[in-house]
Amino acid sequence: MENIKEAIEHVYQMGKEERNLKAVPIRSQSEDALAALVPRGLEVVDLSAYVPEKPRRKEIERRFYELSSFTGYVNEQKSEYSRIFATLREAPYEFVAILDYHGTAGAPADWCGHRATLELTLSENFENWKKIDGMMMNQALFAEFLKDNRLDISSPDNAEILSLVMDLEAAANSRVVGKQPTNSGMAFSFQEEVSASVGGSRVTIPDQLTLRMPIFDGMGEEEIVCDFKFRIKDGQLLFGIRMIGIDRMIRLAVMAARERIADQVKLPVYL
Repeated sequence: MENIKEAIEHVYQMGKEERNLKAVPIRSQSEDALAALVPRGLEVVDLSAYVPEKPRRKEIERRFYELSSFTGYVNEQKSEYSRIFATLREAPYEFVAILDYHGTAGAPADWCGHRATLELTLSENFENWKKIDGMMMNQALFAEFLKDNRLDISSPDNAEILSLVMDLEAAANSRVVGKQPTNSGMAFSFQEEVSASVGGSRVTIPDQLTLRMPIFDGMGEEEIVCDFKFRIKDGQLLFGIRMIGIDRMIRLAVMAARERIADQVKLPVYL
């Protein structure tokens, strides 16, 4: 029935052969008001006084993207039967807490309608470096990238990287005339024509960078070692990085999230 009036008219049609019934509309500001036809005279009775002040059970699904918010909510709402189920084989990496889960063997079943989901999201810092993983960039673009993201680099220190960026920019339109191995990487010599004179510059490029950043939002920082790659093409240098063992590091970060969740909420986490 779409509304209370239709329900009353329906009952009237069913019983008009036996009783002298009368359909009485209910004056209410809410279409959800409860009413019933009771046997004694079949009068219309307002049942709002019998409606509980709160719902009989919780039925809601919440989604979180930060670990501490997820564990905080689960701790506020959990019971002894709450359980967490994880999907960790591939992205998106998710943890689903069913807060009104069934009781253990012999205990009553529950509705499983109150849920909280955590989706692990890659940090912005990590996303920036992951986008250029395996790419080769010209000097100007790479220098600009280092300027914007140099604070993620823990080794060599920022002063060395800033100096490198400045030297790269100065040599952006130069020609490579030689290279020589050093203890910290490879030294390149550039030759640049300015007006009618010829000048030279020497830039040492490290062979590795160490980054320090969280892989996922809300997680601790990780050290990520990168090969610092470069090659000469048409007298110009191209630069890039390759993250070493990054797939394994992501898997370890996911498992670390699982351990952290289990420790903070004191609930089983099933894979």
